[in-house]
Amino acid sequence: MQTPPFPPDEFERLAALRALDVLDTPSEERFDRITRLAKALFKVPIALISLVDSDRQWFKSRQGLLACETSREISFCGHAILEDKVLWVEDARLDKRFRDNPLVTGDLGIRFYAGYPIRTTGGQCIGTLCVIDNKPRPFSHGELAMLSDLGQMAGRELESFQVGTIRLELADRSVEERKHLIDGVSGLWNREGMLAILHESLADCARKKLPATIILVEVDIGAKATGIWSGAGRDQCVAEIAQVLRGSINSYDSIGRTRDEQFAVLLRGIPAQAASARVVELRKKLDENQVLDSIGVRLHIGHTCVPADHPSVDVEAELESARRALARERRAAAAAAARTTAPARM
Repeated sequence: MQTPPFPPDEFERLAALRALDVLDTPSEERFDRITRLAKALFKVPIALISLVDSDRQWFKSRQGLLACETSREISFCGHAILEDKVLWVEDARLDKRFRDNPLVTGDLGIRFYAGYPIRTTGGQCIGTLCVIDNKPRPFSHGELAMLSDLGQMAGRELESFQVGTIRLELADRSVEERKHLIDGVSGLWNREGMLAILHESLADCARKKLPATIILVEVDIGAKATGIWSGAGRDQCVAEIAQVLRGSINSYDSIGRTRDEQFAVLLRGIPAQAASARVVELRKKLDENQVLDSIGVRLHIGHTCVPADHPSVDVEAELESARRALARERRAAAAAAARTTAPARM
């Protein structure tokens, strides 16, 4: 295996990457949209937006892969950032750089790789948009052009990150601090991070006299009892729920995984009636999700609305209100299930 060497402008490259302040931030729909499209267009199991840090590659968006980062030392993307054009490997087993790489010889079994080097306007290569397959395959000129177009889209989104809403969330935290506030499986804020955002955001809404809504989404306890909510099955469910939630909110809203089986969504500035309609829409998307349906996962949703004229906000009280709504929803679902399974009277 050949460890990727550092590019000549490594110092400037890392400075450009860190200036974006994007490392160890939650996954976002605008990036997931690009990797979903790449995965579908190239008919591959894995598509990533990978940012190459000093000793790791960290994934801002990932389709088909649960890991949120891997070592730079074994990364294909560490080689791709050295290129001025797309790096593609038809069969990694035949390439001396990768044939004994653990990503090739191990469970992941990478055979095909194509990575577009994403550069800043200053010319520094900060990462890649890459597609990966576990089968060898050629790469046509048309496919190369499509990957380049998608890679340029990813680059524009990354450079626009500095004016994005994520910088308003926990902007005073360092990258190292923020790293511990991200849930590794879902790519969302973890409980500690989401609670901090709720405290900051609800206080800000109170000052600006804006309404807010807290939504709790919880996996039915039956899934835990039947063994669905364990190991790789749980991680697959978490990743799928997170993707549905990200695709259902605006860029100025927030999502976190607040418990093993529970997620919280914060909507800012939306009146109660409109927020209730959003909850109905969210429920529909989750109920109709084919992956969750095939696994057999049911979800419950409860929400509470904080009015715009609320003089101050008690976050714990508002969360307790959302929990009570969630409990009512669980009881209603259990009662409905009991009615459908009750034997008919003669």
